[in-house]
Amino acid sequence: MLSFSVPSAPAGTPPEQEPAVFMHHRMVLKRMFEELGYQATAVPEGEAVVYAELMETGYTGLGISFGAGLVNVALNYMALPVMAFSLERGGDFIDASSAEVTGEKSVRMRLFKESKFSLMAENRDPASRAIHLFYLDLIDYVAEGLASALNESDSIAVLDMPIPVVIAGGTSMPQGFVQLFERALRGKSLPLEISEVRAARDPLNAVAFGCLEYARANRRNG
Repeated sequence: MLSFSVPSAPAGTPPEQEPAVFMHHRMVLKRMFEELGYQATAVPEGEAVVYAELMETGYTGLGISFGAGLVNVALNYMALPVMAFSLERGGDFIDASSAEVTGEKSVRMRLFKESKFSLMAENRDPASRAIHLFYLDLIDYVAEGLASALNESDSIAVLDMPIPVVIAGGTSMPQGFVQLFERALRGKSLPLEISEVRAARDPLNAVAFGCLEYARANRRNG
């Protein structure tokens, strides 16, 4: 069995109205792998983070993958999907926005962000200040979007325990990101209790590890 990650449809999208580009991405990969002889299954990116990190809770919790173009979120309860969605903003938004206000190239801002930037530093130079501000904007945007999606869901009542939140993805790598996101998330009105907010053990590879764990589990169960 082979499992591969796919982005979830944007928040608020009814299942029957999944954007064609998301459907096409999933179908192309599935067909390609099946033509190679695999039994292929798509796993939502946020859900893969849950499978990678939350074995100890029976795969109950929120997985959030902060990528370049999207932030993917999934909520599972005892390995069963409760909800999955994406928010259309990510690392590329920070790169492009900070480049626009500083007059730099977007790729230069990305390289600076990935090599020297820290959310815990004083950030006195123009590039650092711009990246810092747009990081704060992204964090609040995701915390607000997550809170809205949870409050609008009819499925949250099944959760009768505090749940962990695990963060993965390259955009979440700067020092201080997890602490700032936890502060923003706990500042929102949520319909459930959060037990902890932590980084994945390997933020860059958590989605891949989660797909592997999903494939192993379903191979055993199959």
